[in-house]
Amino acid sequence: MRPNDPLMDAWWKTERAKHHLNELREQIDAFMADDPVTVTKIEDPEQRVSRYQAVFKQPHVWFFLIAGDIFQCPRTALDQSVGWLASAQHKDPDWTQFPIFATNTPRNRERFERQTRGVSKKSADVIELFQPYKREQGTPLNAHMLWQLNEINRIGKHRRISVRATAARIDGFVSSPLIPIENGCELAVKWDSPDMVYEPVFHPIIVFGDKDAGFTVRIEQMERIHQFVGQVVLPHLAGSALP
Repeated sequence: MRPNDPLMDAWWKTERAKHHLNELREQIDAFMADDPVTVTKIEDPEQRVSRYQAVFKQPHVWFFLIAGDIFQCPRTALDQSVGWLASAQHKDPDWTQFPIFATNTPRNRERFERQTRGVSKKSADVIELFQPYKREQGTPLNAHMLWQLNEINRIGKHRRISVRATAARIDGFVSSPLIPIENGCELAVKWDSPDMVYEPVFHPIIVFGDKDAGFTVRIEQMERIHQFVGQVVLPHLAGSALP
């Protein structure tokens, strides 16, 4: 977007999210460099199994606070953009919001129209284009980026965003499933021979989300959501405001 484009103030809010993303990336890099995995080997001779229990050091409280700021910036930018669009017809419209709905029910239709009152039909059509209920057939709801943005931002305003370290991959052995344990996981490896020597290497990741919401995201997805709002949604809305 150019400096004189409509919705520039809203766009700057998405730019602010870059600082939070950079801060979170630095925190994650420091966390990974601090050897956050402790692996304990437990032998089970009767079952001819070695059990490797990996316990992950858990991220500091700052992680979920920074994540909340990352999601708050683009979500607020969307709301501000609708307010700006409605202000062409109404002074200081205090009812506006960028609606994000999973289903196009009569109740949600009424809420959509109420939250976008004063917005031109052209702009309202753009807002509807990005609704989760307009997603491609077969795409899960929890894969829709605006649904993810809205859901985690909602969680962050009412309770703590879940942040945890978990295993991303294990070097050298992939056929056994991981069994969840408190703050970690267990890998059971069958002996091929009594002399078998195997030391798995667990590579952790940091995931953000909520067990009740049923999904998690990593920082890479946060970056994609941020880019989607700033580089796709807002420019489309700005274009809808032009003659």
